[in-house]
Amino acid sequence: MHGLTSPFDRHGMKSTIEGLFTRRIYAFVPTFTACTAQGCGFNDFTQSAINPSCGICRGTGRIASMHTAHMTCRITWIDAARIDIYRGVVSAEIGDANIQGKYQDLNTYQRVMLTADAYLLVDGQHLKPTSVIVDRSEGITSVDIRAVIVRS
Repeated sequence: MHGLTSPFDRHGMKSTIEGLFTRRIYAFVPTFTACTAQGCGFNDFTQSAINPSCGICRGTGRIASMHTAHMTCRITWIDAARIDIYRGVVSAEIGDANIQGKYQDLNTYQRVMLTADAYLLVDGQHLKPTSVIVDRSEGITSVDIRAVIVRS
């Protein structure tokens, strides 16, 4: 062998594929609790604060705490050249991203996709996953994430 990984060497193949996950991204998932200040709180019906001038929650009716996680992945930004490749995918736009992540991070990606105000931070851009799909190829399980820019 000349340093090439045998196609029958799953451990070598796994190491090679995981070596592609070199980009670090951050996940931010908020959790909210109702404000406990006297005369305040969160009104579920109106989706607003009971006391809009509360100094504790700044008039939001709830206190947010942010859960953060960092993951390594492989990122492909959608550009004009890739739009041609994804011609059949109507939702692909320039600036969107395809992310290939590790299976161990599946729950984090799903939480970011399903939680309001949660996002991924990639290259200074805030991204929201629109799909999270488990993929298994070459004996390796990974997660394919399609994400769109929500704000920068």
